[in-house]
Amino acid sequence: MSNSIKIFAGNSHIEFARLVAKRLGLELAKCVVLKYSNQETSVTIGESGK
Repeated sequence: MSNSIKIFAGNSHIEFARLVAKRLGLELAKCVVLKYSNQETSVTIGESGK
């Protein structure tokens, strides 16, 4: 079992999230955030969160 930390970032403060991850010696987890014209938002996580 791994106790690794994953940091996910949305669209608002991506640079801040990168700085935090770098400071912790981590990389941002893979995710894609899309906002549609009808104001709905979709988030796709590209790796396991277990």
